[in-house]
Amino acid sequence: MGKSALIILSKGKDPSRIENWRPISLLNVDRKILAKILFCRLVKFAPGLLSGAQHCSVPGRSAFSAVLSVREAVERGRAGFWKGYLLSLDQAKAFDRVNHEYLWSVLLWYGLPVRFVEWLKTLYKGAESFPLVNGWTGRPFEVASGVRQGCPLSPLLYVFAIDPFVRRIDRGPLVGVRGMELAAGGPSLRVVAYADDVSIFASSEEEVGWVMSEVGRYSEVSGSRINRDKCETLWLGEGDPAFDLQGTLPEPQKLVKILGIHFGQEGDYHQQNWEGRLKDVAQKVDRWKGWSLSLRERVHLCKAYLIPVLLYLSSVCILPGTLWATVYSLFFQMLWGNRLNLIKREVTYRTRRLGGLDMVNPVVFLTNTFLKINIANLWKERAPWWVISCREWFRPFFQEWETGGRVKDLRASHGYLPAYVAPVLRTLRRWGLQRGEVETMSRFTLDRRVLSSFFQAPLALRDCPSQDLEGGLSLLNSERIPKKVWDVTWRCFHGKLYLRANVKWRSPEERGCPREECGAVLESMDHFLLHCLFNIEVYKKVGASIGWPRLATLSYAEWAYGAFKDLGGRDRRTLFIVSAVVRHHIWCARCLVSTSRKILPLETVYRNIMGDLVKVRSLEYEKWGDPKASRLWRGFSFGVP
Repeated sequence: MGKSALIILSKGKDPSRIENWRPISLLNVDRKILAKILFCRLVKFAPGLLSGAQHCSVPGRSAFSAVLSVREAVERGRAGFWKGYLLSLDQAKAFDRVNHEYLWSVLLWYGLPVRFVEWLKTLYKGAESFPLVNGWTGRPFEVASGVRQGCPLSPLLYVFAIDPFVRRIDRGPLVGVRGMELAAGGPSLRVVAYADDVSIFASSEEEVGWVMSEVGRYSEVSGSRINRDKCETLWLGEGDPAFDLQGTLPEPQKLVKILGIHFGQEGDYHQQNWEGRLKDVAQKVDRWKGWSLSLRERVHLCKAYLIPVLLYLSSVCILPGTLWATVYSLFFQMLWGNRLNLIKREVTYRTRRLGGLDMVNPVVFLTNTFLKINIANLWKERAPWWVISCREWFRPFFQEWETGGRVKDLRASHGYLPAYVAPVLRTLRRWGLQRGEVETMSRFTLDRRVLSSFFQAPLALRDCPSQDLEGGLSLLNSERIPKKVWDVTWRCFHGKLYLRANVKWRSPEERGCPREECGAVLESMDHFLLHCLFNIEVYKKVGASIGWPRLATLSYAEWAYGAFKDLGGRDRRTLFIVSAVVRHHIWCARCLVSTSRKILPLETVYRNIMGDLVKVRSLEYEKWGDPKASRLWRGFSFGVP
């Protein structure tokens, strides 16, 4: 129960310095189960026992509420409603330095039952760890202090350990941050804590001195230590700092990083945060876009790996309109693998059932995330401090909007406003969103509402009446289509294969069919599907082998939408699968000619097609059995021509 393997993870800084490595304890499952049980029992009482300034491991609070509180305090300082220092304290090895006897005393002082505390002691009694590096284990050593990083209970225990200090600061003589109506006896913000990340707002030299004395007292009894060199300070308010820190903490910086967000007194820190984060996304896109992935896999990659990089930031800083084009470019480079967007973005946003890719619109997603977290909470009855502050910025513009009217225009006479106010007002007016929609709709529903109204384009299909469209969409979304041929099938459905006639930047001389036998005829969709001499020979050979000679005379609508005129007793979906497999292989052979001048013999292309068709047929016989599979593949012979 008490033993654990200790591994170290890099913090991404200088690896030659030991402080830039994070120790993680690998615990056995029995211990984790017990720790989780104790956590679930203790966390229920956390809101009533812990200070309101602590946002970690407390139901109803989160990192979002912590960083939004800091943001609002910074904005009030930038607006001139408050002057003082933002002190960001760095705890040196915070989790590792917790004194166990101090922790048990705090928990008993908070009124936890003795029996419960004894169960907690069981987790740490006789605790030992041994280093695990590259598969090699070292000698075990006793763990005399600290809470285990990697244990589900550790964050909550640490929060209790630091709470006396946080509570002391929150109830101390600090004036705190107020502004506008908050100054009239309303709440003030003195400290914001998320586990060991503590941000304190001091408005005078005496307050800074008192804070540092409390830091010393807390360190003395708890075993913690402040790393003064890594602490950060930021002056908030007009002009130069009104008083010095007298060497107790570093001199004020232009930007401080708190909970992953950079805040500053000057400039647009919203823009700066987004530009920095988009550089990270650009690096990922450059590394990933060349991978051999299907369109569906690329959509999943955008949703599961690119959006999360930006999601946290979008909750605090709204995406600036000047960066919309950059965001679109990065996401659609990831989707297409290049900068060529042959199919309208609005088409890709449609669901697959309606002919799209169910692609995320990154601008709509990230903007609505900001609206749901920041605007939808403005009407809470028991609102936290950051909501009260945010509400006061928007009150002059929302009076008519709250009752069903339009959002007021932003005029210069309003004086200073946070950088996020103007984009929110423009977005609400442009998209015509009402209070009820923002307040009650889920983010997914709100996304769909905006996409359907402002980011929707009809399918631009050629020679496709409504009855063929409905049937074509049903065939396109059939689960029977092999995954590896779906991309070419979808592009062909929209008439946008990467043919030379579709690539507009090519000169007229460069738009000919890459096959010599076609004599440089313009390579259009018609030519590729219906008139390319090499492809016609493939159709004839495959058609003769499977007992469907009409394959060589299909029309454009039959190839693209599956609008077959003469079924000949065959299943329509099976015909569409056969045509999709054939088209996939002649497309791959064509791309080899165009990109590397490698010409596959007709016999090779034929064998590839027949091999895939036989495989698909065999899999369906295994899946559904003889009666159903025989009915689906009725009329096909799979013989030798």
